[in-house]
Amino acid sequence: KKQTSFNTCRYLIPLLTLIFEKNNNFNFLDIGGENIDFYLELKEKFPFVKYFVFNQKIILDNFKKIKIENNLKDFNLIYNVDNLSENNYDFINLGSVIQYIKEYQKLLLKLIDVSNNYIFFSGTHLFNSGGKKEDNIIVKQVNLLPHVSYLYFIRKEYFYKNFFNNGYKMVFETKNHTSNTNYKNFEKTIEGIEYTDVLFKK
Repeated sequence: KKQTSFNTCRYLIPLLTLIFEKNNNFNFLDIGGENIDFYLELKEKFPFVKYFVFNQKIILDNFKKIKIENNLKDFNLIYNVDNLSENNYDFINLGSVIQYIKEYQKLLLKLIDVSNNYIFFSGTHLFNSGGKKEDNIIVKQVNLLPHVSYLYFIRKEYFYKNFFNNGYKMVFETKNHTSNTNYKNFEKTIEGIEYTDVLFKK
């Protein structure tokens, strides 16, 4: 009942303890969650939390086996983005995931619609405009060769004002220190790139 796997936000559980009391009943939505130990520690800290996880089918199928074999209560799997609307969520967590979703704008609008209160992004690549008009820049991630991924760098002003300008306030924004990401090869073309954590409150 202690998280030992890698997490892009090592202070997530302490952050939740500042927001919720131990015996609070609340819905936690984990977008991109992929390790069972986070759920176990979360349930240890908050016995009445209802946990929902949205991810790729291959990951959710493995979770389904674990859920059945261990009779995990309040562990809910969401296979389709449309099923997100079946509940509202008090805390939505996106751990270094939004930049890998092709149509992330549609997902954000859906999450804003089903959010009761907090939406938290950790490990997100954001940049200042620096004269660039593009809202997103597609980059190639090669630090896990031979596996190659493509992802977005997102313009901070567009990200904040386009999605969180109405009805939300920023609680904090800080640099994420879990990855020593090297942006030197972008210095001449993109300004102010930072691996960012940001919490919004409705």
